[in-house]
Amino acid sequence: TATGRCANKYLFHAEGRTFSLALLPVSACGSVVLMPPDRYHNFFERQFRANGFHVPVEIPHYTFAKPASTEVSGCRALAQTIAALEEDPQANADVTEKQRRASQWAQEQLGMEAVHRFMLTTLRKYHALQRFKPGFVTPHGKKMKQVTWNQVKANVLRIFTPAERAKYSSGPHWGPPVKPVPRSL
Repeated sequence: TATGRCANKYLFHAEGRTFSLALLPVSACGSVVLMPPDRYHNFFERQFRANGFHVPVEIPHYTFAKPASTEVSGCRALAQTIAALEEDPQANADVTEKQRRASQWAQEQLGMEAVHRFMLTTLRKYHALQRFKPGFVTPHGKKMKQVTWNQVKANVLRIFTPAERAKYSSGPHWGPPVKPVPRSL
């Protein structure tokens, strides 16, 4: 559970084979998050990485084709990173600051007020869409008149050369409308 994970000082978050929001609940608990470079990011991880709230760890990506020795070297790299954090007081102070900022960011951006703001914004935009009236609007906000197919055809034929015009205007879709064949009962 998320509360069980919050009891640990260091948390390792690696990409898996399915979508996961496991990082979301532990972001506010104040643990140090160790993360390797991932190939895929969800909305939350992208912000977490951009703000630098994690300690990067270089481990190889797991695939079934790699031998087991690569997983062992990945575990060694993880253990060496944790040992370096424990030994260096300056790195430990930096990590403590990252923990504090990550917890504060999670409470501000993922708290109930932020969810309330998001829902209100979404509902307001949805309400604006309900008042939408179909039609063509220019980038300057002026309403354009409806364009008929014959006007489009005239503009297209105007830009072609006479040879191209003859070629394209003789097609079956440029002629008069085809009358449906009556069905016999």
